[in-house]
Amino acid sequence: MTALAQSGTWHARLLATPAPRRRRLPSDVVGALLGAALAVAGTPLGPELRGPIEAALARRLEAALAACAGSTDPDDYRLARAVAREARDEGVQLASPRAAELLARAIDGAVAVAAGRPAPAAVEAARGMVALARELAPDVDLGPAQERLHAALRAPDLGEAGRAELAPLARRLGLSAHPLDVPG
Repeated sequence: MTALAQSGTWHARLLATPAPRRRRLPSDVVGALLGAALAVAGTPLGPELRGPIEAALARRLEAALAACAGSTDPDDYRLARAVAREARDEGVQLASPRAAELLARAIDGAVAVAAGRPAPAAVEAARGMVALARELAPDVDLGPAQERLHAALRAPDLGEAGRAELAPLARRLGLSAHPLDVPG
């Protein structure tokens, strides 16, 4: 009899207990725990562990973003930032189409507020949301926010003061603060 299966030890009791009566952790949690232990040990993660860790972190990111309910305040996204930091520490990619969509909608909302009334606080909040998107998920579609800001910058009633206020947000979104007036 091996030392692992000697009667009376916790190993023997575990082996003698039928599997349905054992309490089990979900496989993604086990993978994440194992991956964290290997990362601490400096061991590179194999693909069989990388997948569960990425899936678990993606679900946590989605939940963190959903809990923010589309807030346009970048400070509300502390938990999402913590998940992204954990993914970087684990050395895994954090990709989630649902998380990218939630973030894109929040950014578009923040840009809509800033474009509708170019006040310093609204512009700074929108800039912070764009920076958050680049930090969390590189696959966030910024197209709707870019189009909304471009339309606002081309509006005839936007004065130079409004254009100057929106200029930092335009640069953050990769736009010119002075779009060309091309006849359509």
